[in-house]
Amino acid sequence: MNLIIDFSSSGFPQVKPAFRFPRAPFLHPRELPQDCREIGETIQDSLHLMSNSGHHLAAAISLFQYCRFAKENRDRTGVVGIPLFTDWELIAARDGAFSIFNFDEALAKTRSLIGKVPQWIQKIDALQLKESEKILDVAFPFARKMRDAVAHPELYADSTKKMGISDGSSSLTVEGSLFGDTFMSTFKGEAVKYSVNESTLNILMDVAAQAFMAFEDLDPNISASMPER
Repeated sequence: MNLIIDFSSSGFPQVKPAFRFPRAPFLHPRELPQDCREIGETIQDSLHLMSNSGHHLAAAISLFQYCRFAKENRDRTGVVGIPLFTDWELIAARDGAFSIFNFDEALAKTRSLIGKVPQWIQKIDALQLKESEKILDVAFPFARKMRDAVAHPELYADSTKKMGISDGSSSLTVEGSLFGDTFMSTFKGEAVKYSVNESTLNILMDVAAQAFMAFEDLDPNISASMPER
């Protein structure tokens, strides 16, 4: 397990600098004409949501790894409440699923609105923004279904909802379970999953960096704020 947290520093564990999520670009939407200001503010808020969702994902993965580390090294850590740490792992995994969905929604909202601000459109690399969304869609095709599976546990208590997967002769239903560091549910005929590890965080960081750099002409300082990778 490649830890994203540093246990060596004094005090509480810290996220390693390489995994600190990029900040969103500053667009100064209040400088826009009144008829475009609300849309500009929505774009700015969506970019901030992307950054915040990335921070939340990093925190979720950090909690997951902390629990896993504590259990695997309990001779050194003195951990005795293994069931509680297992519950915390599931809490982290569920929160990570929400964070990926929120990031995905915020990026889609940003792309849908940039063409509605004439003062910005020539300064935004729309193609780069589109490519970042494609990368995200390939990496997390089940983002919405993962979120819905976590948000609606009541569906799994209703056998008429057919939440499992079937090969015709047998069926399997999984509700928010961990297999190693893979968090998985079945959702209306599909297995939806993601990895609660640094690889997932790296993907979101790379997508965010590409998307945020599309706004470099509006925020020339954005490149300098990107974490060293």
